[in-house]
Amino acid sequence: MTWNWYRRMRNFVKNARRAEEKTPDARDFADENDGPPAPVDDSARESASAAEKIYINLGIDFGTSFTKVGFWDSNEETIIVTFEACGKDEEIFSPEEAMIPSIVSVGDDGTLSMAPASAEFSGVQERYLKIRLAEIEKSGLLTDNEKKTRALSSWFLATVVLRAQEWIRQNEEERLRGHEAAWSANVGVPVEYCDSPAIDTFREALFVAWTWAENDEIPGTLESAISLYEETVRSFDPDRCEHYKCQPAAEVVAGARSFLLSGEAKPETYVYFDVGGGTVDGVVFNYQNPGGTQRVDVYSAKVAALGISEVAKRIGREGADLFNDDLAPEVCESLEPVGEEVQQFVSDVILAANKKIGKGKWIQRQEDIRIFLGGGGGNSKWYRESVHSAYEEHCFGACDIPRFQEAAVPEPRKGLDMREMKGRGVFYRFAIAYGLSVPKAEGPKIELASRIEPAPDPEPWTPPFGRYEDSKDSSSD
Repeated sequence: MTWNWYRRMRNFVKNARRAEEKTPDARDFADENDGPPAPVDDSARESASAAEKIYINLGIDFGTSFTKVGFWDSNEETIIVTFEACGKDEEIFSPEEAMIPSIVSVGDDGTLSMAPASAEFSGVQERYLKIRLAEIEKSGLLTDNEKKTRALSSWFLATVVLRAQEWIRQNEEERLRGHEAAWSANVGVPVEYCDSPAIDTFREALFVAWTWAENDEIPGTLESAISLYEETVRSFDPDRCEHYKCQPAAEVVAGARSFLLSGEAKPETYVYFDVGGGTVDGVVFNYQNPGGTQRVDVYSAKVAALGISEVAKRIGREGADLFNDDLAPEVCESLEPVGEEVQQFVSDVILAANKKIGKGKWIQRQEDIRIFLGGGGGNSKWYRESVHSAYEEHCFGACDIPRFQEAAVPEPRKGLDMREMKGRGVFYRFAIAYGLSVPKAEGPKIELASRIEPAPDPEPWTPPFGRYEDSKDSSSD
């Protein structure tokens, strides 16, 4: 029995149940004294049912090295899109089949493609698009390289959207049958960028990408992409960006969504490090749930080019297996200076949050800090130890900062379909795509760090002074 057959049957049953739960027939509401019920036009009802919309929200984890996608619909279930498994008649898939390299191949003739470069490929591999997009300054004239980065980022995201939609049409045929799909998307952006002028660049690029995908108008060359970007962006209205169907979203807060819904979350402060291939995104946030209304206050958020693949590249061992629990002594030695950079990054994230919380208040509120490590690099023993060693190396105890307690990102108990991926515990690699797939209206209210004032410094302690006469030894009289 194949997986695709199982999925088709499961969706068929779901749709049948939904059909039974629809508004009852007019006959069901007829009063017995009204006489025979008026005839019901079943063909009209079927026509109305056929036009019923199904709202599908894509959650796009636009990673520095890899991009992952999940989708959520009116059934309130998220399904991870396994791109490379599209059309395959298999029951089990590998996580790699659900990951697209965040690379655009530009041929010598300017032709754009997402296919991995073959041995015969002649051209340039454009990488790190997300970081490059964040570095674009909106003030002043854009350089040719910045114009290229904008166009390539929009081209990549538009292509991802179309591929995800096609995958859903092929693999979720029963889910879509008799419905008109109404599409929307959340695209992950590091929280630090969400809280900086860079967010305007992302909003613009996402608008262009969605417009291209919606019109099925994907340029074929770099030159035409740059030209079409300039043409499309003229329709972008900064005052209406909140109403656009494709929105930037704080990705690490999305990554913590499964924990916030798990029932384990309690009102306190947490730390999340999303260790990707190229970058690490660190966030400290406080969770509150007054009256059942979830709220997340971001105390600090930073990004650094210290992802797991970037670390291997920095030490001259690109492709090295830094997930090995027993690294060779020479590898450990070469990792020492990079490990100190990771510790410094952790310190910057923690101490920035401590200023918002207030001196000495963090440890008064909780005994330890639960730290989540997500992303592809979050499973590296070396990276985990580097994060935890920052506590002693930077004397956090002297700053009244609670001890670190490592925690795994919990997999949702329901509402998630991982497509029977090989290997246990792979959810941490898709936690952000899962969280992004859920519409913003269903998530917590988020307050970014720039809107939270630092806690006032405590009043300096002044020792009490009595009268000299009161302190004299009575025996001296």
